[in-house]
Amino acid sequence: MYKYPIFDRQTVAANTLGELTSAQEDMLNAHRGCYRSGLLIAVIGTGVSLLLPIGLFISTEDMSDPNMQEALPFILGPLGLVFVLVLLWIAFGVYRSRDVGTGKISEVEGPAKIWSKTFRMRGGSLHTAHYLKIGKLRFQFGIVAS
Repeated sequence: MYKYPIFDRQTVAANTLGELTSAQEDMLNAHRGCYRSGLLIAVIGTGVSLLLPIGLFISTEDMSDPNMQEALPFILGPLGLVFVLVLLWIAFGVYRSRDVGTGKISEVEGPAKIWSKTFRMRGGSLHTAHYLKIGKLRFQFGIVAS
């Protein structure tokens, strides 16, 4: 079980000064590695999943046929649109998580609410996710096997 160091007095005191504790640094470094790997996999996977069908289509069709040349924009257009939409979705995720890479500490004001949600993973094991919502921002700060 990995305990997220969020609510003890020393952590709050350090964060109030704009600093991270060593436990938070360790957690942040672990997230950075997962984040970079996931981003690379997403970009490569998107490119391969869209370029592979295009390549197979072009290699199996007679591209000198005038009917095929007329149909090509209608075939490649939607695939290109899907590719652009997926890249925008990835870019939005990068934008939303840009502070993870810098270790930036932010201040949020508003009513706080903490809740947990238990769910069953594939294989049947139970896990509990813990959430914190302050104002309009929601944070997930732990998933623990039950």
